[in-house]
Amino acid sequence: MLAYAGHLDGMYVQAIPKYGSERKGAPIATDVRISSDPIRTHAPVVAADADYWVVFDPSVIEKHLPRNQLKNGAIIVLNSLTASDFGPNTRVGTVDANGIAKKTGLVKSGTVLVSTTMLGAWAKAAGIIKLESILKSVEKTFGSGDLAERNKRSIQMAYDQFRWVE
Repeated sequence: MLAYAGHLDGMYVQAIPKYGSERKGAPIATDVRISSDPIRTHAPVVAADADYWVVFDPSVIEKHLPRNQLKNGAIIVLNSLTASDFGPNTRVGTVDANGIAKKTGLVKSGTVLVSTTMLGAWAKAAGIIKLESILKSVEKTFGSGDLAERNKRSIQMAYDQFRWVE
């Protein structure tokens, strides 16, 4: 959805999902490139080159977020009410995506679904893709109806509630 939103804004985009032996609750990752210039590489994003990190579940930080390899100036968007220190060269922001997803009914079989909610927080943090384009990408993915509306509401709430950690 993020890559499609970038496309709507006239950007060059690329999405590279990383799949392993998935099971419910297993950590997954996806690289997304968004640029005003053509994207010539098709390799996964190297951790040291990532401008943004969006962390859906803070419990995976220690194992999957290479603090000592973060790019100077990297922005980290956390689904959390609090944030730990990621070093002097990073900027961290938080949003309670779990709470927002629950309020908007984005729970399936007991699992709180925060992926679309986090798009709103990322949009606020990054400021490079219009919120309107992200909302349109929801319509492309979910069509119209209640599910699309709940996802769009969660994105808007996360956008409004995102806060930088000072």
